[in-house]
Amino acid sequence: MEALELARSLAGGGRVQKLSSAANQLFRIYATGGPSLIKVYDTDGLERREHRALNAVAGLPGVPEVLERGEQDGLTWVQFTDPGRWNLATLPGNLDAMRAAGKVLRAIHEADKDALSNLGGGMTPEALAADYTSTFKRLERFRGRFGISEEEFATLASASPPSGGEPVTSHTDPTPDKF
Repeated sequence: MEALELARSLAGGGRVQKLSSAANQLFRIYATGGPSLIKVYDTDGLERREHRALNAVAGLPGVPEVLERGEQDGLTWVQFTDPGRWNLATLPGNLDAMRAAGKVLRAIHEADKDALSNLGGGMTPEALAADYTSTFKRLERFRGRFGISEEEFATLASASPPSGGEPVTSHTDPTPDKF
């Protein structure tokens, strides 16, 4: 079953509007009970990660409420309350909308980091160094495809890893149409 077919089945004969075509697909459905959003996840792991984060910020103003979750024909999905059609991309000059979005983002940023992710202890210098080294080892076989010489790659791989610190909550794709 495809994501659009799933959204149509969840709409129960109501109209379905596709809102995104990313890995996790988002649909607005217009059913008898009113509009809601259906998010169909690329993998159940992505839904589990977001489930944890949503539980941590549940009840904050501006965060959509989860109405229902499920799995159907290998697709994991969540139904949310519809936060409305307006976002910062459609209302770029609306200072009230920008202030409201800022308050929501501040509240999420200040949420309990341990509840949002498994990075409560931060990225230690040791963890960063191990990840940095293993990443370069995995990438080495692709250096030729990117036109990177052996010497250049050796220089890059021997650079010091970035420093670690306390984790902070952030959105991975903070474009205006997401708020």
